[in-house]
Amino acid sequence: MKPDPKLVKSRLSLASFARRIPARATWQKLALSPKQLAALRQIVDQASQSPGVGRRALLAGPAGNHKTMAAQVLARELQHPLYRIDLTSVVSKYIGQTEKNLKVLFAAAETASAILMFDEADAIFGKRTQVRDAHDRYAKREISCVQAAVNSYNGLLLVAASQKSNLDPAFTRRLRHLIVFS
Repeated sequence: MKPDPKLVKSRLSLASFARRIPARATWQKLALSPKQLAALRQIVDQASQSPGVGRRALLAGPAGNHKTMAAQVLARELQHPLYRIDLTSVVSKYIGQTEKNLKVLFAAAETASAILMFDEADAIFGKRTQVRDAHDRYAKREISCVQAAVNSYNGLLLVAASQKSNLDPAFTRRLRHLIVFS
């Protein structure tokens, strides 16, 4: 059977902006509380019942607390590829290029039915500051662009951050699920 050309193209586009993470982890390997496991299972249930509806979840906690492993379990359970977004390849210093990159990334992810993960999301979804100069104005515009792309994504999007309090409240209000890893 010949591979679908659209799927091949979307996977190549994804590879330009994200790294595929093999979904090897299982429920048994997760050392989480019953509450955390129930929250992850709820994400699986909701994503299974209504595919094509955007789901956004925050996985908050210090490094080394199973956030990536939890993402792998979700991907394995839902049978979708998991991609960790490389912000350095998405965000560009050239005006308009970040928006273009985001458009390509999210379109490719939807075609591939991929689960996207923003790791160390504090960097891009951090609290906004007052605009003092042109650099601040451009950074604020860029963050707004990323948030708009996230809001329109119809797949599962995971945001991993060290602390929920570091994130912009306007962004966290748009997250449907919050799982705190301690």
